[in-house]
Amino acid sequence: MADADTSGIDGWHLVPATVIREEEQIEEWGKSNGNWSGVGKHLTNWSDHKTLRVQGRELGLGSYGEVERITYKAVTLARKHVSPRRGRLTLEKLREEANAMERLDNKHILKLVGTYTFKTKHLYLLLYPAAVCDLHRFLEEVDDIRSGAHADRQDAMKRIQDLGLKDVSTIEELAFPKNQSQSIPRTATAVGFLQQILGCITEALAYVHAQGIRHMDLKPKNILLSPGKVYLADFGIARDVRESEDSITSTRLGTPYWMAPEVHDEQVHHMAPADIWSLGSIFLNTATVFYGESLESYDEIMKGQDCEKKYKMLPKYLNGLRTKAVSAALEDYENPTFNVKHIIGLIEDMLKYDPEERPTAIEVNERLSELGGLDQVYHLSCCHKKNAYISKVINKKLKSVHEVNADSVLQIAQLKVENDEYKERLRRLEELKNTWETRLDNQKKHSGDQYRALQEKYNQEVDARKKFEKDHKPFRRPWSQNKGRGRGRGQELLHTTGNKPPPLPKPLKHEMYLNPRTQQRASGLPLPIRPSTPIRPALSRDPGSSSSTYVSSKCSVFSRASPNESLSSVSSVSSLRTVRSVSPSSPTTAKPRNPAETALDLSACPAVANEILKPAVVKKVDHEAKPSWANVVSLRPIQ
Repeated sequence: MADADTSGIDGWHLVPATVIREEEQIEEWGKSNGNWSGVGKHLTNWSDHKTLRVQGRELGLGSYGEVERITYKAVTLARKHVSPRRGRLTLEKLREEANAMERLDNKHILKLVGTYTFKTKHLYLLLYPAAVCDLHRFLEEVDDIRSGAHADRQDAMKRIQDLGLKDVSTIEELAFPKNQSQSIPRTATAVGFLQQILGCITEALAYVHAQGIRHMDLKPKNILLSPGKVYLADFGIARDVRESEDSITSTRLGTPYWMAPEVHDEQVHHMAPADIWSLGSIFLNTATVFYGESLESYDEIMKGQDCEKKYKMLPKYLNGLRTKAVSAALEDYENPTFNVKHIIGLIEDMLKYDPEERPTAIEVNERLSELGGLDQVYHLSCCHKKNAYISKVINKKLKSVHEVNADSVLQIAQLKVENDEYKERLRRLEELKNTWETRLDNQKKHSGDQYRALQEKYNQEVDARKKFEKDHKPFRRPWSQNKGRGRGRGQELLHTTGNKPPPLPKPLKHEMYLNPRTQQRASGLPLPIRPSTPIRPALSRDPGSSSSTYVSSKCSVFSRASPNESLSSVSSVSSLRTVRSVSPSSPTTAKPRNPAETALDLSACPAVANEILKPAVVKKVDHEAKPSWANVVSLRPIQ
């Protein structure tokens, strides 16, 4: 909101002369011995109470009574009637509020002019000034006027005008007005006034806490509004903790909607942080209106009794207000500038669930001064800080910004070193990548060449095989010519069909245990088994003869033929041909010998002669038949 030319204008320019005169009169009463009544400040059974003129306009209800507007000696006052209707309270107990207020002298706290009693246990407090309305009523009327739901808009606008205000637009509408020529100064709007009173209320609470008093019932109804002014009121349940060791209690005091969680749950707590939580709720209620949100949405969250549900819904609601504030050209608190910033972050800190995490009233006021910028938009002109204070705030902000920048510079330097290391590592990886890519390309090329060469060779082999199979295709008799041929096993082998090979002949019983390395031919047929040497019977022989045993054995082995048969043909047969043993028990063959060497006199053994004279089995015509081992032995001359 650009209104630098009217930054100093607020409700003070509407303060009438009567108000100035009334303040001067009250100051004179305080200095005089008789005070306001002429006979003292606190009166008992005051008989002249009828001199007070009631204007017939009720201002509201307090903790223990009603408040109405009166006039005494041309001074308009607020009279609060305190009655013991809430319990059996003594008069001294009812005077606690008066005693607390009497010690408080601040421009934003209602001034206690005096007290008097008229009836037993009925106490009247005379307060100055008589405000136009309280904050609760003002917020409701602004919200109803915006929404068009106010039953008596004229009466509401009159109260707003009595406060010196002219407009109830939202902060966004004021930031971007449609008609620049008819723009209204910020301080003359409801939004500007609500922004300014926040700092003043905070200063009042900081003053109260500094005096050792805890309010314990902060709420919008206890904040009174006058033209250009705001007052903290209703100290009916305030606690004086000056003479206590600490300000700890577990008593549940205050209005439930505005109680801190620890007060609502009746936990042992410090009273000052509880006041801060209540003040944060007032800030949030006020921000809801000047940021353009409806009070109904606020009530849905903050006026519930379930604290856990409240804290689940609160962050989303605050984010919505933050969005509206940013759209109205208000900056975040973290921005290192001196422009006006929104207060959503401050409200979050004030509404912390943990009391120890909440700021103090003095810290809240300092942050409002910083957030308000150079124009101090969160304080009325009566609370504007001096240039020295603003300079201090600015220097503190600059120092924090410098520290942040120094840390940032250090972090940037560290990040730069890390970045250089990563760059060098990346360069090496790129080089390594290029090297491996080149190797992979070469390997791929080499593999491709090998594959093509192998493929070409394979194709050549396939072509050669096809050509060979074509040139050497075996002769196959047509199936029609094979019909009816063969009935035995040989025909089955010739006429086998399909890929199934013909069955192999089953081995004989004596062939099943042969050693394939030593007793089996390459064809698979077993070798003949060599029998043991035949047993020759022991015959009697002539001591002088050396061949009787041999001749006897031959005769006994071969036959019983007559020895008188002629053996003259043996020599001729042996000389004409070579005989081969056909005995199945002979594993070896003997070379043919000279007929002269093998000529024997076989007349004595006809069986040998018959055996020799048998025709020999010729295996092949072009090969010589070899005599068997038995024949060779039999043909040896007997020594």
